[in-house]
Amino acid sequence: MGTDGIDLNAGVTTFNEVYTVSKAMCNAAREVILMADSSKLAVKAPT
Repeated sequence: MGTDGIDLNAGVTTFNEVYTVSKAMCNAAREVILMADSSKLAVKAPT
């Protein structure tokens, strides 16, 4: 799973267009692994 931002207060964030698919995939998975580079840290994706 990828992300558009990782914020201390908001958690893992992504754009609304991708949210529904990401949530369904996470709910169906036994384990979820998030991969993100440092440019995503302290970023809150716009909704």
